[in-house]
Amino acid sequence: MFHALPKISKGKWISVGRLDINTSGLMLFTNNGELANKLMHPSSKIEREYVARIRGQVEPGHIRRLLEGVNLEDGKASFSDIQPGRKGKSNQWFAMVIMEGRTREVRRMWESQDFAVSG
Repeated sequence: MFHALPKISKGKWISVGRLDINTSGLMLFTNNGELANKLMHPSSKIEREYVARIRGQVEPGHIRRLLEGVNLEDGKASFSDIQPGRKGKSNQWFAMVIMEGRTREVRRMWESQDFAVSG
């Protein structure tokens, strides 16, 4: 993605966060390293919102566990908010908010409840 950015005279472009290869979304770039670090560090408490299509029948108990926190291999993780969206025959869309952005965190959280993320 860096090749598509305009040339800058001072410093270099820094991406704020990242997107997985099978993911689409907004990427933020800056040439201010201090700003990039502040935006990415969990201590800044900046919300990250994701929208994903979940395969299967999600029950209130699953939502409760994801809000309370689930154990992942790199520590406990929780959504600070989950809002259900459009529902299909075999899947449903959800908007979720987390306060940090560990690698594939949203996907791994849903997988901890035996669901697959498909979008």
